[in-house]
Amino acid sequence: MEMTEMGRRIALLRREKGLTQKQLADLVHVTDKAVSKWEQGKNFPNLSILEPLAMALGCSAAALLGLDENAAGEAISLSVAIYEEEKTLWLRELRKRAWAALVFQLLIFVGLVLISRYLDKKLLYGYPMSLLGIMTGLCGTLIGSSIWTIRTGGRLLGRTAERQSSRPVK
Repeated sequence: MEMTEMGRRIALLRREKGLTQKQLADLVHVTDKAVSKWEQGKNFPNLSILEPLAMALGCSAAALLGLDENAAGEAISLSVAIYEEEKTLWLRELRKRAWAALVFQLLIFVGLVLISRYLDKKLLYGYPMSLLGIMTGLCGTLIGSSIWTIRTGGRLLGRTAERQSSRPVK
């Protein structure tokens, strides 16, 4: 969108409301010079001012920007669809990584158990066995975390798939 088009629109709506640049500036808490720059097409209104400006001019922000009212709704539905698709891809990737981590952690766990059995046969107790116990416990916690991630990710994927299947096809 060009600044001049928006400036013309602001000026037209302001005149239709019977407002001066100063009155409009007071309504949206800016200077009258800022309103003048908008109307001349030298500057855009700040995004934080867009909604109050639209309200002061008696229109929607979409209309102020020259957008079709339906275009905003379509943009929102498109954004939601893109978000759902990205979420699904992210959850699938998360589950793949959790499965890979689980396999790796199980291998480490088995290795730690075999090492502890070896140390037991050699009658090496104390610090080595304590350290192995701590490492085995931590590994078990990581395994539980991976299983939880896989299960929760699966449930979330199921919910996402249900939402996508229940959405009307356009």
